[in-house]
Order: sequence, then structure tokens, then C-alpha cells
Amino acid sequence: MIYSSLTFLQLCVCFCSVVFLGCTTKEEVILSHLDRYNQIGNFTAETSDNSLFTSKNMIGKYWVINFFFASCEEVCPKVNHNVTKLARTFKDTDMRFVSITVDPTNDNDSVLSAYKKAIYTGDNWLLARMPLDSLLVLTTQKIGVGHLSEPSLHSTRLILVDKQGFIRGFYDGLDTKAVYQLQQHLDSLLH
Repeated sequence: MIYSSLTFLQLCVCFCSVVFLGCTTKEEVILSHLDRYNQIGNFTAETSDNSLFTSKNMIGKYWVINFFFASCEEVCPKVNHNVTKLARTFKDTDMRFVSITVDPTNDNDSVLSAYKKAIYTGDNWLLARMPLDSLLVLTTQKIGVGHLSEPSLHSTRLILVDKQGFIRGFYDGLDTKAVYQLQQHLDSLLH
């Protein structure tokens, strides 16, 4: 069943949305059930392959952003394992996954490049870094998942961003059910 993670009641609401509200695509139905948070805004970051990532280039695409640091031995490897699992699942789409380090001083280009090589080398997973002041603005003011006192106290959430740059969902990157729900949402939005 396409909407395996939705309840029967949600399916009825989806059907009514299609019939009465004129939603004609699966994408529109799913978006109608996802919250719409603030717009992520424009930001740039340097990727592990020395290219420039800009959020403006993501307009018209769905993407997922998360935060980590390379020397983290506890939660970051688990979260990025789930991110790369999703990246593999959606490797033949224009879906992008952007993992931004919260330790830009130590996670230089060579560290990020080695980290990426060790986990997943697909083009749809980008590792990036940005100046600490820009990172704090992004995490605390634009997304609302950071701490001003310490960037390493970053969130383990995976953040779904829509084609217009609005945040559409927060999913716990350590929770198998939440990651599966994100996968189902992405599948419905992309197909």
C-alpha cells in the first residue's frame, strides 16, 4: 500500500482532499499533511570536494539537512548511517542530503573528504562546512535546532526542506521509525 505509514483516517482525509480541495497529485496530498515551518533562507557552505553549496541552488528540489562533526563517536555515526542509507535509496533522483559540520575549525576539507570516502561516496550526499557565526545563525535562528552556547550540542534531527525552501518536517535521525517515516514521505513526494 502506498500510504503504509498513514492511518485509515488519514487516508480518508487524503481522499477527501483530492476530491474536494482539488489536490490532484500524491505530492500535493502529502504536502497538505506536513506542517510548514519557517523558510530556511539563503546560505552558502564549502563542500568536502572544495565546491560551493548554496541553498538557492536547491530551490525546486526536496532536500534533507542534518548536523554532525567528524570526531563524534557516539550519535553522529548512527545519524549519518541513516542519512547515507536514505541517500542510497534515492540515488537516482534529484534528492539531496546535506550534512553540515558543527566543528568547522577541525573538520577541514581533507577531514570531510576522508569522512565521506569512508561512509558513502554518492553525489547526492554533500558534506559541508561554514564559518561558525554563519552556522550559529543557521542552526539557532533559521532552523531552530542549535544551541548558542555550544555547537557540538547539535540536534540529531533530519530536516526536510521543500522545493520553496520551507522546512516541512523534523525527524529523529536516531529513531528507526522516524527515519522510515521520512523515507515514506520522500518516496511519496518524489514519485
